[in-house]
Amino acid sequence: MEVRAWVSELGYAQCLSAEGQLSVLGHSKYEEVIEANPTPSDLQEKKFLGVCSGFSSHYCLDLEGDVWSHGYNDYHQLGREENNGSIAAVANISKIELLCCGSFHVLCKDVEGSLWGFGRNNYGQLGVAATGKSLPQQISGVPANITQIACGSEHSMILDTNGTVYATGGNWTGQLGMGHKENLDTFTELPALDSIVSISCASYHSLFLNSRGEVYSVGNNGSGELGLGDFEARLTPQRVDGLPTIRTIATKLYASLCIDNEGKLWGFGCNGRQELGFPDSVAHPTPAIIPTLQHVNICSVSQGGKYSILTDDNDDVWILGDKKPNTWKMKKRRGMIGKPFNKNAKSARNR
Repeated sequence: MEVRAWVSELGYAQCLSAEGQLSVLGHSKYEEVIEANPTPSDLQEKKFLGVCSGFSSHYCLDLEGDVWSHGYNDYHQLGREENNGSIAAVANISKIELLCCGSFHVLCKDVEGSLWGFGRNNYGQLGVAATGKSLPQQISGVPANITQIACGSEHSMILDTNGTVYATGGNWTGQLGMGHKENLDTFTELPALDSIVSISCASYHSLFLNSRGEVYSVGNNGSGELGLGDFEARLTPQRVDGLPTIRTIATKLYASLCIDNEGKLWGFGCNGRQELGFPDSVAHPTPAIIPTLQHVNICSVSQGGKYSILTDDNDDVWILGDKKPNTWKMKKRRGMIGKPFNKNAKSARNR
């Protein structure tokens, strides 16, 4: 079973089964337990293509191309002016096929190739002139053949079918990869990359994967999240050495994870809450295979503020992070839709 999840700072996750069934998980009153919660009633009969979460704002993309949102709405990141936080479909956008969000902003692409954005735009992260916040609007000056969207805290990137990357937004640590630290408010082509097949934006750094399985990184590096063996920021993308051929990349906050062609998990960056899966709590500026998972075939990875969620080829789910890998448990509750986690899911130290 494929699980696509983003875990927020508050320990909330949305999970999709391969059949498009949605389930949500979050902290119980006991901090060490993460429980499956009933799916919101408005969504129980729907099937979904994708989910994502920002900082306490959450989004689901259904099979009809409608985007549903709920949570905090201080910057119109729910796509509406009302600040009641209840779940509702985002108005004035339809037939969406790609969806991604940052901390407080959202970008999505419709089937006609148009790009739409809403939410916080204080640094131009929507690809339009910087404003405090925005309701859904169409973004001009972007290619129609977008295949992927990635959003960091205050910067955004898009990838087209030619393997070209475009970036916009906050750039004070060089996370846009333009060779300078000036913010941008239009999507601008990165000059130093080619043949890119996947992009990932964290808080203040970015990763790129090319068709040869090579990983490049740029931006903030205070915790070694660029994987370059030091803690110096970079203004242009640099190749990450010491990795085998990689097929999947993931980032969030100050950490990076990669899955190689053999299904092994590699990590670099912040490990203060053991979100990389290393048994210590120190930064790892050089890529290394995660020792507790070296005999597991990892299929997917999703990173959040405190946690990393992994699935393997046995449909088991692994949760790393918050210095409590031994205490995570999965519980099924009445009313839960789908089976987001195998009932035998284990922590990374108990397998």
